[in-house]
Amino acid sequence: MMVRPKNVMLIVVLVALVACVSHFYIADRLGFLRFVYPLESGVTQYRLSCSAGGPSWLVEVLQFANESQASLANQVAYIAPDGAQFHCENGWQAGMLRSPAITERTRFRYASISKLFTADLILELVNEGVLTLDTELQTIFPQELAVVKDERIKSITIRQLLNHSAGFDRFKTPDPLFEHYDKPWCPYNPLVLADLALDFNPGAQTKYSNVGYCLLGMVAERVTGVPYRQLVENQIENSGIRFIDGPYLADEARYDFRYSDFYGSGYYKYFDFYALSSSAGLSGSAIDAASEIKRMINRSPLNILSFSVPDGCDAKSFSRCYGLVLSIYKPSGGALKLLIQNGFLPGTSSAAIIDDRGGITVWLGSGTPPEGHRSTQKMNQYIYDKLELYYSNIPTNSYNE
Repeated sequence: MMVRPKNVMLIVVLVALVACVSHFYIADRLGFLRFVYPLESGVTQYRLSCSAGGPSWLVEVLQFANESQASLANQVAYIAPDGAQFHCENGWQAGMLRSPAITERTRFRYASISKLFTADLILELVNEGVLTLDTELQTIFPQELAVVKDERIKSITIRQLLNHSAGFDRFKTPDPLFEHYDKPWCPYNPLVLADLALDFNPGAQTKYSNVGYCLLGMVAERVTGVPYRQLVENQIENSGIRFIDGPYLADEARYDFRYSDFYGSGYYKYFDFYALSSSAGLSGSAIDAASEIKRMINRSPLNILSFSVPDGCDAKSFSRCYGLVLSIYKPSGGALKLLIQNGFLPGTSSAAIIDDRGGITVWLGSGTPPEGHRSTQKMNQYIYDKLELYYSNIPTNSYNE
């Protein structure tokens, strides 16, 4: 049987193509995965489901996450001002086309959205009179802080820990919670506080701090005599939210590390997840997080929405202005104000957003944002724009400042 030259040429081309692709994958696996991401993203956008009656912008948020956040698996939940709950999700739990689809119950790591649960716990203790916002660390740890290297440590208040103004700057002093392999001193050894030097005067400025929230977990334990995790679990016992101890849980989404130049799927081996409990330790679904946030904002008299804008607070920029707990964002000329908590761990990003109409939006994604913090800002701005348009015909019912 004679083989036609055209067929021979086709076979040669196909073999060469397979060889080139294989070489590309072997020689530069991350480069190959980044190259094919737009194709995977296009396919994933068709693997989408939503609850009935939800606003169309939820779908658009998922599509934007696919395109801009390198996130092939996502959940978004929205609780409207009237209490109606909606959700959408897309992607697959552990690989495109070869694993179960993401559902509204699939577990994601909350990362720093976990801080809201710590803040809510502390504010419950304040409302009960166990603490005040002006309680100082020296009151909580009198023996450990009897003699200190930096006297300013003693006067750090609960308020300053909550709003990231306690004096810790992770860009000047490395964050002990994310030191590779080393066991962090917090939450295990408060005696180390006596040897620390702050990076700025407490209350003088705002610098986002995991250490501050780790200390809040220690404070809750000290004043109640109950382990931090047990305190939080008592609050969330009727939800699907759980603490992470490192390895992935059976119902958890798998994460995409193609835009991470260092971390891979085994990243959790570097960190102490028990130590991360109060700053980045929780996991669950977007709808569970939104429901718990709804519970939190009904707490009184103080809750995570309580705030007064400090002098010189730049609410026109992301993460520059904090209320009691959350960062405040309202651009020049904007009709809407958002209170935001973003989260990031290797391979996953998240956002919890409360708007001043009373709506709650939670997005959970499974990727490493290609542009880091800039990607996070793009997601926040995208959600802002969608909410502002959505509410454009709804009367304003803002929170009081």
